[in-house]
Amino acid sequence: MKLNIEKLYEQFLDFLIKNRDNVGLFYSGEVNELNFSEYPSMIIFLSFSYLRTQRKDIKLLLNKYVLLMLVELKKRKRLSTSLCYGILGINYAIYFANLSTGDYSRILQVIENKHIQLAEQRLENLENKLNIFESDYDIIDGISGNVIYFLSNYSEQQIKSNKRMQLFIERSLNYLVNISVQPKSTAVIHQNEMVNNVLKEKYPDGYVNLSISHGLGGVVYALNSAKNKNIFVPRQNLAIQNILALYTNTFEICRSPLRWFARFVKNYNLTVNINYRNSWCYGIIGVLKVINEIAIENRNYQLSSLSEEFIVGVYNESISKYSIDTPTICHGYSGILLISKSITLENEPQLKTNFCNRIEEKILEYANVKTPFVFYDYDFINNGKVYETKKNFKDMSILNGNLGVFMSLLYEPNNNSLKNFFKMFCI
Repeated sequence: MKLNIEKLYEQFLDFLIKNRDNVGLFYSGEVNELNFSEYPSMIIFLSFSYLRTQRKDIKLLLNKYVLLMLVELKKRKRLSTSLCYGILGINYAIYFANLSTGDYSRILQVIENKHIQLAEQRLENLENKLNIFESDYDIIDGISGNVIYFLSNYSEQQIKSNKRMQLFIERSLNYLVNISVQPKSTAVIHQNEMVNNVLKEKYPDGYVNLSISHGLGGVVYALNSAKNKNIFVPRQNLAIQNILALYTNTFEICRSPLRWFARFVKNYNLTVNINYRNSWCYGIIGVLKVINEIAIENRNYQLSSLSEEFIVGVYNESISKYSIDTPTICHGYSGILLISKSITLENEPQLKTNFCNRIEEKILEYANVKTPFVFYDYDFINNGKVYETKKNFKDMSILNGNLGVFMSLLYEPNNNSLKNFFKMFCI
Protein backbone atom coordinates (compact mmCIF):
# COMPACT_ATOMS: atom_id res chain seq x y z
CA MET A 1 0.00 0.00 0.00
CA LYS A 2 1.38 3.40 -1.00
CA LEU A 3 1.98 5.75 1.90
CA ASN A 4 0.09 9.04 2.01
CA ILE A 5 2.71 11.79 1.98
CA GLU A 6 0.39 14.50 3.29
CA LYS A 7 -0.74 12.30 6.15
CA LEU A 8 2.86 11.48 7.13
CA TYR A 9 3.69 15.18 6.99
CA GLU A 10 0.70 16.23 9.13
CA GLN A 11 1.54 13.57 11.70
CA PHE A 12 5.10 14.83 11.83
CA LEU A 13 3.95 18.44 12.29
CA ASP A 14 1.68 17.31 15.12
CA PHE A 15 4.65 15.52 16.69
CA LEU A 16 6.69 18.76 16.57
CA ILE A 17 3.86 20.74 18.17
CA LYS A 18 3.29 18.13 20.86
CA ASN A 19 6.98 18.29 21.81
CA ARG A 20 7.43 22.05 21.40
CA ASP A 21 8.84 22.34 24.92
CA ASN A 22 11.22 19.42 24.53
CA VAL A 23 13.91 20.76 22.21
CA GLY A 24 16.36 18.20 23.58
CA LEU A 25 14.33 15.47 21.90
CA PHE A 26 15.47 16.78 18.52
CA TYR A 27 19.00 17.97 19.29
CA SER A 28 21.67 16.05 21.14
CA GLY A 29 23.54 19.11 22.39
CA GLU A 30 26.78 17.70 20.96
CA VAL A 31 26.85 20.24 18.15
CA ASN A 32 26.37 23.95 17.82
CA GLU A 33 22.74 25.11 17.73
CA LEU A 34 23.65 27.72 15.10
CA ASN A 35 24.86 25.10 12.64
CA PHE A 36 22.58 24.78 9.62
CA SER A 37 21.62 21.27 10.73
CA GLU A 38 20.15 22.64 13.96
CA TYR A 39 17.96 25.74 14.51
CA PRO A 40 18.32 27.24 10.99
CA SER A 41 17.03 24.04 9.35
CA MET A 42 14.08 23.86 11.72
CA ILE A 43 13.22 27.53 11.09
CA ILE A 44 13.34 27.07 7.32
CA PHE A 45 11.20 23.92 7.54
CA LEU A 46 8.62 25.63 9.76
CA SER A 47 8.57 28.65 7.42
CA PHE A 48 7.92 26.31 4.49
CA SER A 49 5.22 24.55 6.52
CA TYR A 50 3.51 27.75 7.62
CA LEU A 51 3.31 28.94 4.01
CA ARG A 52 1.71 25.62 3.06
CA THR A 53 -0.69 25.21 5.98
CA GLN A 54 -1.22 28.64 7.61
CA ARG A 55 -1.50 26.77 10.93
CA LYS A 56 -1.22 29.18 13.85
CA ASP A 57 0.48 26.58 16.03
CA ILE A 58 3.19 26.21 13.38
CA LYS A 59 3.75 29.96 13.37
CA LEU A 60 4.08 29.99 17.16
CA LEU A 61 6.63 27.19 17.01
CA LEU A 62 8.51 29.02 14.25
CA ASN A 63 8.66 32.15 16.44
CA LYS A 64 10.01 30.07 19.31
CA TYR A 65 12.87 28.67 17.24
CA VAL A 66 13.74 32.10 15.84
CA LEU A 67 14.02 33.38 19.42
CA LEU A 68 16.16 30.39 20.45
CA MET A 69 18.50 31.01 17.51
CA LEU A 70 18.80 34.73 18.21
CA VAL A 71 19.61 34.04 21.86
CA GLU A 72 22.42 31.71 20.80
CA LEU A 73 23.60 34.23 18.23
CA LYS A 74 24.03 36.92 20.89
CA LYS A 75 26.39 34.61 22.78
CA ARG A 76 28.61 34.08 19.77
CA LYS A 77 31.72 36.22 19.46
CA ARG A 78 32.93 34.78 16.16
CA LEU A 79 31.07 33.48 13.11
CA SER A 80 32.16 32.06 9.78
CA THR A 81 30.43 32.88 6.48
CA SER A 82 29.47 29.22 5.90
CA LEU A 83 26.03 27.85 5.05
CA CYS A 84 26.51 24.83 7.29
CA TYR A 85 28.43 26.45 10.15
CA GLY A 86 27.96 30.20 9.99
CA ILE A 87 26.09 33.37 9.11
CA LEU A 88 24.82 32.22 5.69
CA GLY A 89 22.64 29.49 7.19
CA ILE A 90 21.36 31.90 9.84
CA ASN A 91 20.62 34.51 7.19
CA TYR A 92 18.57 32.05 5.13
CA ALA A 93 16.62 31.07 8.24
CA ILE A 94 15.65 34.66 9.07
CA TYR A 95 14.92 35.43 5.40
CA PHE A 96 12.43 32.57 5.11
CA ALA A 97 10.92 33.28 8.54
CA ASN A 98 10.26 36.81 7.35
CA LEU A 99 9.02 35.61 3.95
CA SER A 100 6.42 33.40 5.59
CA THR A 101 5.28 35.70 8.41
CA GLY A 102 6.43 39.25 7.60
CA ASP A 103 7.51 39.62 11.21
CA TYR A 104 11.30 39.79 10.93
CA SER A 105 12.19 42.54 8.44
CA ARG A 106 14.26 44.59 10.91
CA ILE A 107 16.12 41.56 12.21
CA LEU A 108 16.72 40.43 8.63
CA GLN A 109 18.33 43.77 7.78
CA VAL A 110 20.67 43.49 10.78
CA ILE A 111 21.63 39.91 9.88
CA GLU A 112 22.25 40.78 6.23
CA ASN A 113 24.49 43.70 7.18
CA LYS A 114 26.46 41.38 9.46
CA HIS A 115 26.58 38.80 6.68
CA ILE A 116 28.07 41.30 4.22
CA GLN A 117 30.57 42.54 6.82
CA LEU A 118 31.85 39.02 7.53
CA ALA A 119 31.93 38.09 3.84
CA GLU A 120 33.88 41.25 2.99
CA GLN A 121 36.45 40.32 5.64
CA ARG A 122 36.65 36.83 4.14
CA LEU A 123 37.20 38.27 0.68
CA GLU A 124 40.11 40.37 1.92
CA ASN A 125 41.88 37.18 2.98
CA LEU A 126 40.98 35.23 -0.16
CA GLU A 127 41.99 37.89 -2.67
CA ASN A 128 45.64 37.58 -1.63
CA LYS A 129 45.85 33.77 -1.64
CA LEU A 130 47.91 32.01 -4.31
CA ASN A 131 46.21 28.61 -4.22
CA ILE A 132 42.56 27.84 -3.52
CA PHE A 133 40.58 25.44 -1.37
CA GLU A 134 37.12 24.35 -2.53
CA SER A 135 35.73 25.91 0.64
CA ASP A 136 37.04 29.30 -0.52
CA TYR A 137 34.64 29.54 -3.45
CA ASP A 138 31.95 26.81 -3.19
CA ILE A 139 28.25 27.19 -2.30
CA ILE A 140 28.55 25.48 1.10
CA ASP A 141 31.40 27.36 2.78
CA GLY A 142 32.60 29.76 0.12
CA ILE A 143 31.94 33.01 -1.70
CA SER A 144 29.59 31.51 -4.32
CA GLY A 145 27.11 30.60 -1.59
CA ASN A 146 27.30 34.06 -0.04
CA VAL A 147 26.68 35.93 -3.29
CA ILE A 148 23.95 33.50 -4.44
CA TYR A 149 21.94 34.41 -1.33
CA PHE A 150 21.61 38.04 -2.41
CA LEU A 151 21.23 37.30 -6.13
CA SER A 152 18.46 34.75 -5.50
CA ASN A 153 16.42 36.78 -3.06
CA TYR A 154 16.59 40.33 -4.40
CA SER A 155 15.70 41.94 -7.71
CA GLU A 156 18.07 43.94 -9.87
CA GLN A 157 16.42 47.15 -8.69
CA GLN A 158 16.66 46.19 -5.01
CA ILE A 159 20.33 45.30 -5.35
CA LYS A 160 21.26 48.46 -7.24
CA SER A 161 19.42 50.65 -4.74
CA ASN A 162 21.53 49.15 -1.93
CA LYS A 163 25.08 50.27 -2.72
CA ARG A 164 26.72 48.17 -0.05
CA MET A 165 25.01 45.04 -1.33
CA GLN A 166 25.87 45.87 -4.93
CA LEU A 167 29.53 46.54 -4.13
CA PHE A 168 29.77 43.29 -2.18
CA ILE A 169 28.26 41.34 -5.08
CA GLU A 170 30.62 42.94 -7.60
CA ARG A 171 33.64 42.29 -5.40
CA SER A 172 32.55 38.66 -5.01
CA LEU A 173 32.10 38.31 -8.76
CA ASN A 174 35.60 39.67 -9.36
CA TYR A 175 37.00 37.02 -7.04
CA LEU A 176 35.01 34.23 -8.70
CA VAL A 177 36.06 35.40 -12.16
CA ASN A 178 39.73 35.42 -11.13
CA ILE A 179 39.63 31.81 -9.98
CA SER A 180 37.58 30.49 -12.90
CA VAL A 181 38.35 32.54 -16.01
CA GLN A 182 40.81 29.86 -17.22
CA PRO A 183 39.29 26.94 -15.33
CA LYS A 184 41.83 24.28 -16.35
CA SER A 185 44.55 26.31 -14.62
CA THR A 186 43.05 28.97 -12.32
CA ALA A 187 40.52 26.60 -10.69
CA VAL A 188 42.90 23.71 -10.00
CA ILE A 189 42.85 22.26 -6.48
CA HIS A 190 46.44 21.25 -5.72
CA GLN A 191 47.51 18.45 -3.39
CA ASN A 192 48.20 20.71 -0.41
CA GLU A 193 44.67 22.12 -0.64
CA MET A 194 42.87 18.76 -0.89
CA VAL A 195 40.72 17.80 2.09
CA ASN A 196 41.94 14.22 2.59
CA ASN A 197 44.70 11.75 1.72
CA VAL A 198 42.47 9.67 -0.55
CA LEU A 199 42.12 12.61 -2.93
CA LYS A 200 45.84 13.39 -2.69
CA GLU A 201 46.68 9.84 -3.79
CA LYS A 202 44.13 9.82 -6.63
CA TYR A 203 44.99 13.25 -8.00
CA PRO A 204 48.69 13.96 -7.49
CA ASP A 205 48.65 16.59 -10.25
CA GLY A 206 45.54 18.31 -8.95
CA TYR A 207 41.97 18.48 -10.24
CA VAL A 208 39.16 20.89 -11.06
CA ASN A 209 35.96 20.18 -9.13
CA LEU A 210 32.92 20.03 -11.42
CA SER A 211 30.23 19.42 -8.81
CA ILE A 212 27.46 21.77 -7.74
CA SER A 213 28.21 21.57 -4.03
CA HIS A 214 31.98 22.19 -4.06
CA GLY A 215 32.85 22.92 -7.66
CA LEU A 216 32.51 25.12 -10.71
CA GLY A 217 28.81 24.34 -11.02
CA GLY A 218 28.13 26.70 -8.13
CA VAL A 219 30.56 29.30 -9.45
CA VAL A 220 28.99 29.50 -12.92
CA TYR A 221 25.53 29.56 -11.31
CA ALA A 222 26.57 32.65 -9.31
CA LEU A 223 28.19 34.38 -12.30
CA ASN A 224 25.20 33.73 -14.54
CA SER A 225 22.69 34.77 -11.86
CA ALA A 226 24.43 38.15 -11.73
CA LYS A 227 24.40 38.39 -15.52
CA ASN A 228 20.64 37.78 -15.50
CA LYS A 229 20.29 40.82 -13.23
CA ASN A 230 22.54 42.99 -15.39
CA ILE A 231 25.35 43.01 -12.85
CA PHE A 232 28.69 42.73 -14.60
CA VAL A 233 32.41 42.84 -13.83
CA PRO A 234 35.33 42.55 -16.30
CA ARG A 235 35.80 39.09 -17.89
CA GLN A 236 32.58 37.75 -16.32
CA ASN A 237 31.17 36.61 -19.66
CA LEU A 238 34.53 35.09 -20.61
CA ALA A 239 34.59 33.08 -17.37
CA ILE A 240 31.04 31.84 -18.00
CA GLN A 241 31.89 30.76 -21.55
CA ASN A 242 35.13 29.05 -20.52
CA ILE A 243 33.44 27.14 -17.71
CA LEU A 244 30.69 26.03 -20.10
CA ALA A 245 33.38 24.92 -22.57
CA LEU A 246 34.93 22.73 -19.87
CA TYR A 247 31.57 21.09 -19.17
CA THR A 248 31.03 20.57 -22.91
CA ASN A 249 34.42 18.86 -23.11
CA THR A 250 33.59 16.65 -20.14
CA PHE A 251 30.12 15.73 -21.40
CA GLU A 252 31.60 14.73 -24.77
CA ILE A 253 34.02 12.37 -23.04
CA CYS A 254 31.31 10.93 -20.77
CA ARG A 255 28.45 10.49 -23.24
CA SER A 256 29.10 6.97 -24.52
CA PRO A 257 28.70 5.03 -22.37
CA LEU A 258 26.92 7.39 -19.98
CA ARG A 259 29.12 8.20 -16.99
CA TRP A 260 30.29 11.20 -15.01
CA PHE A 261 33.53 12.69 -13.70
CA ALA A 262 33.01 14.81 -10.62
CA ARG A 263 36.58 16.09 -11.01
CA PHE A 264 38.37 17.16 -14.18
CA VAL A 265 42.00 16.14 -14.67
CA LYS A 266 44.21 16.67 -17.70
CA ASN A 267 44.60 12.95 -18.36
CA TYR A 268 41.40 11.07 -17.66
CA ASN A 269 41.78 7.75 -15.88
CA LEU A 270 38.41 6.13 -16.31
CA THR A 271 38.83 3.67 -13.44
CA VAL A 272 39.72 6.45 -11.01
CA ASN A 273 37.44 9.26 -12.09
CA ILE A 274 34.09 7.64 -12.75
CA ASN A 275 31.57 8.71 -10.13
CA TYR A 276 28.72 6.26 -9.67
CA ARG A 277 26.81 8.01 -6.89
CA ASN A 278 24.23 10.09 -8.74
CA SER A 279 23.34 12.44 -5.89
CA TRP A 280 22.93 16.22 -5.60
CA CYS A 281 26.29 16.65 -3.90
CA TYR A 282 28.62 15.10 -6.49
CA GLY A 283 26.41 13.37 -9.02
CA ILE A 284 25.58 14.39 -12.55
CA ILE A 285 21.89 15.16 -12.01
CA GLY A 286 22.42 18.50 -10.22
CA VAL A 287 25.09 19.54 -12.68
CA LEU A 288 22.78 18.78 -15.61
CA LYS A 289 20.00 21.04 -14.33
CA VAL A 290 22.31 24.00 -13.73
CA ILE A 291 24.38 23.62 -16.89
CA ASN A 292 21.36 22.99 -19.13
CA GLU A 293 19.62 26.16 -17.94
CA ILE A 294 22.76 28.30 -18.23
CA ALA A 295 23.57 26.87 -21.67
CA ILE A 296 20.08 27.78 -22.92
CA GLU A 297 20.31 31.29 -21.43
CA ASN A 298 23.69 31.79 -23.13
CA ARG A 299 22.52 30.31 -26.44
CA ASN A 300 25.06 27.51 -26.23
CA TYR A 301 22.98 25.03 -28.20
CA GLN A 302 25.68 22.38 -28.40
CA LEU A 303 25.86 22.18 -24.62
CA SER A 304 22.11 22.43 -24.05
CA SER A 305 21.60 19.55 -26.50
CA LEU A 306 24.31 17.50 -24.82
CA SER A 307 22.94 18.12 -21.34
CA GLU A 308 19.41 17.22 -22.40
CA GLU A 309 20.78 14.01 -23.93
CA PHE A 310 22.32 13.22 -20.54
CA ILE A 311 19.09 14.03 -18.69
CA VAL A 312 17.17 11.58 -20.86
CA GLY A 313 19.94 9.02 -20.32
CA VAL A 314 19.76 9.44 -16.53
CA TYR A 315 15.96 9.15 -16.57
CA ASN A 316 16.13 5.94 -18.59
CA GLU A 317 18.78 4.38 -16.38
CA SER A 318 18.00 1.86 -13.69
CA ILE A 319 17.84 3.47 -10.22
CA SER A 320 19.90 0.55 -8.91
CA LYS A 321 22.95 1.99 -10.72
CA TYR A 322 22.93 5.20 -8.66
CA SER A 323 24.81 3.71 -5.67
CA ILE A 324 22.50 5.58 -3.27
CA ASP A 325 21.12 4.17 -0.05
CA THR A 326 19.73 7.16 1.85
CA PRO A 327 16.55 9.21 1.32
CA THR A 328 18.12 12.62 2.09
CA ILE A 329 18.96 15.61 -0.14
CA CYS A 330 22.76 15.79 -0.03
CA HIS A 331 23.72 12.19 -0.78
CA GLY A 332 20.34 10.65 -1.46
CA TYR A 333 17.10 10.35 -3.39
CA SER A 334 15.47 13.56 -2.17
CA GLY A 335 18.12 15.61 -3.92
CA ILE A 336 17.40 13.75 -7.15
CA LEU A 337 13.66 14.33 -6.71
CA LEU A 338 14.07 18.06 -6.05
CA ILE A 339 16.27 18.54 -9.08
CA SER A 340 14.07 16.44 -11.36
CA LYS A 341 10.94 18.34 -10.35
CA SER A 342 12.72 21.56 -11.34
CA ILE A 343 14.14 20.38 -14.67
CA THR A 344 12.33 21.45 -17.83
CA LEU A 345 12.21 18.62 -20.36
CA GLU A 346 9.88 19.92 -23.07
CA ASN A 347 10.47 17.11 -25.57
CA GLU A 348 9.72 14.26 -23.18
CA PRO A 349 7.59 15.54 -20.26
CA GLN A 350 6.10 12.11 -19.52
CA LEU A 351 9.59 10.65 -19.11
CA LYS A 352 10.29 13.23 -16.41
CA THR A 353 6.95 12.56 -14.68
CA ASN A 354 7.54 8.80 -14.65
CA PHE A 355 11.06 9.29 -13.30
CA CYS A 356 9.88 11.57 -10.48
CA ASN A 357 7.23 9.01 -9.54
CA ARG A 358 9.86 6.26 -9.39
CA ILE A 359 12.14 8.35 -7.17
CA GLU A 360 9.25 9.33 -4.90
CA GLU A 361 8.32 5.67 -4.47
CA LYS A 362 11.93 4.88 -3.65
CA ILE A 363 12.04 7.58 -0.96
CA LEU A 364 8.86 6.25 0.63
CA GLU A 365 10.46 2.82 0.91
CA TYR A 366 12.73 4.39 3.56
CA ALA A 367 9.83 5.69 5.65
CA ASN A 368 9.69 4.15 9.11
CA VAL A 369 6.13 4.86 10.20
CA LYS A 370 6.75 3.24 13.58
CA THR A 371 8.86 6.22 14.65
CA PRO A 372 7.74 9.86 14.73
CA PHE A 373 10.82 11.03 12.80
CA VAL A 374 9.81 8.83 9.80
CA PHE A 375 13.01 9.30 7.78
CA TYR A 376 16.64 8.73 8.82
CA ASP A 377 19.95 9.48 7.17
CA TYR A 378 22.12 6.47 6.33
CA ASP A 379 25.73 7.50 5.85
CA PHE A 380 29.35 7.41 7.02
CA ILE A 381 29.20 11.04 8.09
CA ASN A 382 26.92 12.89 10.50
CA ASN A 383 27.39 16.35 12.01
CA GLY A 384 31.00 16.45 10.87
CA LYS A 385 31.94 13.07 12.39
CA VAL A 386 33.19 10.24 10.16
CA TYR A 387 32.35 6.63 11.07
CA GLU A 388 33.93 3.40 9.85
CA THR A 389 30.63 1.97 8.62
CA LYS A 390 27.35 3.48 7.50
CA LYS A 391 24.72 3.98 10.17
CA ASN A 392 21.18 5.29 10.53
CA PHE A 393 21.17 8.77 12.08
CA LYS A 394 18.31 10.75 13.55
CA ASP A 395 19.04 13.99 11.74
CA MET A 396 16.61 16.93 12.01
CA SER A 397 18.08 18.97 9.18
CA ILE A 398 17.34 19.96 5.60
CA LEU A 399 20.50 18.89 3.79
CA ASN A 400 21.11 15.55 5.52
CA GLY A 401 17.94 14.87 7.47
CA ASN A 402 14.24 14.19 7.56
CA LEU A 403 13.16 17.84 7.24
CA GLY A 404 14.68 17.97 3.77
CA VAL A 405 13.00 14.70 2.80
CA PHE A 406 9.56 16.03 3.72
CA MET A 407 10.22 19.30 1.90
CA SER A 408 11.39 17.46 -1.23
CA LEU A 409 8.30 15.27 -1.34
CA LEU A 410 6.03 18.31 -0.94
CA TYR A 411 7.98 20.76 -3.12
CA GLU A 412 6.04 22.36 -5.99
CA PRO A 413 8.35 24.27 -8.37
CA ASN A 414 5.40 26.20 -9.86
CA ASN A 415 4.27 27.45 -6.45
CA ASN A 416 5.68 30.99 -6.31
CA SER A 417 5.70 31.12 -2.51
CA LEU A 418 7.79 27.94 -2.25
CA LYS A 419 10.08 28.02 -5.29
CA ASN A 420 12.93 29.98 -3.65
CA PHE A 421 13.46 27.56 -0.76
CA PHE A 422 16.06 25.53 -2.61
CA LYS A 423 17.95 28.28 -4.45
CA MET A 424 20.64 27.87 -1.77
CA PHE A 425 21.38 24.49 -3.41
CA CYS A 426 21.19 25.93 -6.97
CA ILE A 427 17.85 24.17 -7.48
